[in-house]
Amino acid sequence: IINNASMYGLVSPDFRIYRETGMGNAIAYDAAKAALIQVTRYLAVKGAPYNIRVNAFSPGPFSHPGTFDGGKEWFHEELNRKVPLNRIGESWEIKGVIAFLASDLSTYITGQNIPVDGGWTIW
Repeated sequence: IINNASMYGLVSPDFRIYRETGMGNAIAYDAAKAALIQVTRYLAVKGAPYNIRVNAFSPGPFSHPGTFDGGKEWFHEELNRKVPLNRIGESWEIKGVIAFLASDLSTYITGQNIPVDGGWTIW
């Protein structure tokens, strides 16, 4: 089982970067993603006797169509500055962790959450 959590299940949002975007960050979203990480751990313990592995991944900032349109190019720059790798992710970069967790290369990994966030959560 592979759950899709979020970096905002790990860290609090920095509201300074969302100024004037109308994109704010809903507390319900953050709470749900944090809960999903804990559910991942819980189910990993329950599934272990049956050799069922349960893990999660937490994407960081990724581009979505229209995110930087309409004069919001500055938002792209703000996100880049927040990421230690100095860029936001590309959609294909999530696929690697999913393929890893779904493969036999991760048969001794369960109950873990892997951030795919360019280092965002290490600050």
